Amino acid sequence: MEKHYLYLSLQVIRTLEVQRKSMSARTAGVHRTLIKIFFLKISQVLTLQSCLPAIFTLTIACYLTAKRGYHYPLIEHGIRVTTSLMTTISPYITILNIKVFRE
Repeated sequence: MEKHYLYLSLQVIRTLEVQRKSMSARTAGVHRTLIKIFFLKISQVLTLQSCLPAIFTLTIACYLTAKRGYHYPLIEHGIRVTTSLMTTISPYITILNIKVFRE
């Protein structure tokens, strides 16, 4: 998915470079600022979403602990909570950051 954003952003940059001669300095500056914000936001979103699998390591740790014979309710609930947490957080990260782009 990030390849798609990268491709589109490169196409926008190329188009702006071609059209820059016919733009005023103010318009070109606004476009340059928007591109910087776009790259910053995309990198933040991708960083947050790439950290989500680290939550899955907690699931594995809880499972392995339970597999060794330590059957505590906290460990058993930890497996379910960390699994559902990862699948719940990812859409919220996307929704909150897309909301920023629409404004």
